[in-house]
Amino acid sequence: MRTRKNGITYKKSENKKKIKLERLKKLVYTNFNLTNKELASKLEISEKEFYRSKYNLVANELRKKFKSQSLF
Repeated sequence: MRTRKNGITYKKSENKKKIKLERLKKLVYTNFNLTNKELASKLEISEKEFYRSKYNLVANELRKKFKSQSLF
């Protein structure tokens, strides 16, 4: 996420990240068995961006949550 010199983040980059996190949550909710590579391609971001922006950590937490809630 882009930041200014004094540490304030840009609103546009905050909004993009929020939208991508919502999409990530929906993707993992529908199928928690997707790999990180598949999630990155469905979010239309590179794998480098996926790991650099910590989407992988969020995905792992969501997988644990939704896996425990699944019926089978």
